[in-house]
Amino acid sequence: MNLTIRILHSFSIFKESFMNSSSSWFRGLRGRLLFSAILPVIAFAVLTTISWRSMNSLGTMLTGAYTEVVPNMDALGQLGMQRARIGYFIWAALANDEDQKSRESFIKRARSAFDEFKKFEEVYASTKFTPEEAKNWEKPKSIKDSFYKLTEQMIYLLDQNNAVANKQVHTAMNGGEWHVMAIAYQDAIAANMKLYREISIANDKLQQEERKFQTQLLMLISALCATLVFGILMWIAYRVSNTVSAIATGLSEAGQQVSGAITQLTAAGQTLSQSSTEAAASLEETVASLEEMSSMVKMNSDNAKQAATLSQSSKDSAEQGQNEITMLISSMNDISQSSKKDRGNHQRD
Repeated sequence: MNLTIRILHSFSIFKESFMNSSSSWFRGLRGRLLFSAILPVIAFAVLTTISWRSMNSLGTMLTGAYTEVVPNMDALGQLGMQRARIGYFIWAALANDEDQKSRESFIKRARSAFDEFKKFEEVYASTKFTPEEAKNWEKPKSIKDSFYKLTEQMIYLLDQNNAVANKQVHTAMNGGEWHVMAIAYQDAIAANMKLYREISIANDKLQQEERKFQTQLLMLISALCATLVFGILMWIAYRVSNTVSAIATGLSEAGQQVSGAITQLTAAGQTLSQSSTEAAASLEETVASLEEMSSMVKMNSDNAKQAATLSQSSKDSAEQGQNEITMLISSMNDISQSSKKDRGNHQRD
């Protein structure tokens, strides 16, 4: 729980510092999208950490159960089985008093079972007992040496294979001292086996409760993460919607302005087209006037040429006339002088 609280606290600090960041990049749309992408990773890391902790907890519990309860149960079970084998083989040896070979085989097996019994009791006694285990094992612990000594003595008597020895063994086995001590072992083994079963049941219950708690915690964290992710996505969608709406409004206004400008351009284009038409008409008139002027200039040029020709002719005629007039004047002068001369002559006459 402490690890989970620390992770959630660190995550809240990270979120607060992220949201209060002054960087425009992280405060912009890209930052929000980055945060929404990182958040599931963080949630997955938290869930993985909790799952890992849960698995460790269960593993620790199972390891504890294996290292403490299971070895004790195994050693105690082997101890009870070897005690039963000792009694069985001793009875079998007593029953085969006439078959020496079978009797020796059962005695040998009884001795082997007794050796195994001592080995497993040593293993079991070396484990760490709980107070209740120790209490249940007080009786076998107190009679251990006597039980070992009596069992060895009974096996020795069986080897003698005589009526007195067999009777002593039979008496000890049939409600006698060995039987009482064997029952004490059996009761202690049964009591501790019952205790181990109770511990195992309690451990199973604890594991179930732990798994239930972990499942509920995972569900809670998953729900919180899902709610948080959904909330952030909704918040991002809201901000994006507002941003897109503002952009759309700006684009709409710009579109209206562009539409007005297009209308003005259309009107200007129409005016320009009309002006171009009028200019073309004026140009045509100008061209016609120029053509007419060109024709008139050509005509004037022809007239000028004719006038030049006539002027030259007039000049020649004038010069000729001038010469003739000069000649006429000269002639008239000659005539005048001649007349004067004649008149003088007449006067003299």
